[in-house]
Amino acid sequence: MFSVTSNSLNDVSVIAVTGRIDANSSADLESFVIQIINGGTYRLVLDLSNISFISSSGLRVILTLAKNVEPRGGFVKLCGLRPLIQEIFDISGFSQVFIITRSVDEAIS
Repeated sequence: MFSVTSNSLNDVSVIAVTGRIDANSSADLESFVIQIINGGTYRLVLDLSNISFISSSGLRVILTLAKNVEPRGGFVKLCGLRPLIQEIFDISGFSQVFIITRSVDEAIS
């Protein structure tokens, strides 16, 4: 079951994602985060500790979000990647593109 929630900590929007980020759910994730960006928040942390899978469409969405906020002085940081998800980021080269931390607190500091 896919779900996405957010809360704000120190002017950073922490977006917690649960389930699979795939072709079926990536558009929902993108739409959810675009609403946050359109509200004027450009500093984003994606808490991926509760995702079980991410497809290429999910990776594309995360890259698109980063390209949207970075010109506005913002960022997208990722945290809580399980070993399988970390491996997907490593193989795709995304580990070199994004700041990846163990926890939300580490990502915000």
